[in-house]
Formats: sequence, C-alpha cells, structure tokens
Amino acid sequence: VDAGERVEIPAAAPAAPAGLRVLVVDDNPDAGESLAMLLRTEGHDVTLAASAARGLELAPQFVPDVMLIAIAMAGMNGYDLARALRASKLQDGAMLVALSGLGEAEAKANAIDAGFDAYLVQPASLDDLNRVLVEKSGARADGAPGK
Repeated sequence: VDAGERVEIPAAAPAAPAGLRVLVVDDNPDAGESLAMLLRTEGHDVTLAASAARGLELAPQFVPDVMLIAIAMAGMNGYDLARALRASKLQDGAMLVALSGLGEAEAKANAIDAGFDAYLVQPASLDDLNRVLVEKSGARADGAPGK
C-alpha cells in the first residue's frame, strides 16, 4: 500500500448477543464439536446432537432459538429433519439454519423448500454465524418469531 492510499477493510458482522439456545445437529463429530465450542465461547447455550434422529428427539426438550443442521448426514438427512421439525409445529419459533458444503443455488433452494430459514456454506465463518444469530436475536427481542 502506497502512502496516502486508502484501504477498504470489510466490516465484520456485529457480534450476536450472548445467551441464545443453539442446537447443533451434525453427525461429523469434529465439525459438530468445533462449532459447539465456538458458539459456547460466544456465550451461547449449546447442545450437540450427533444425528438427525437425536436432533429430532432433543429439540422439544431443549427448545432452541436456533438449530444449525448439517445437510449431509447418514440416515435422516438435514432436509428431512427440517421437514419433520416444521411438520411437528413444535419448533415453529426456532430459526433453522442449513449447513452444507455445497454453495450452488439449487442446494440453497432445496434447503428453503425443506423449511430452513437460512443457508450457510461449511465451514461457516464466525461472521456468517453471527449474522444469522443477530437476525434471530433481533426477532426474539421484538417478540417476533424467528422466521
């Protein structure tokens, strides 16, 4: 950078207020634990489910504000989990966020069709996660559902 040259630094996403209840559903133990640990360091109450079936079981007990759900899982996949959660009506207030290694428009459209509120490409950055969590915390603060 030359002297006097202006450098633009991209703005970071605002930090999400601490205290959201987040259910991470991922059958990849390293990815799930890493994400859960990161969210805990940000002050969130996090529970980890190692399968979609376990996520479906834990969701009504934990009552999350946000569910971060891996799409590619053995057995029931993330799309099927989102459909089951939305059909049950038990998690209507929860924001469902798809986590996928695919960034194509078709994958995003499939996630929205399945009932997800947001779509993040893995590995999701802290800024991307905070953008989603800020959106949910804003909805929670004004009493509106997370959808």
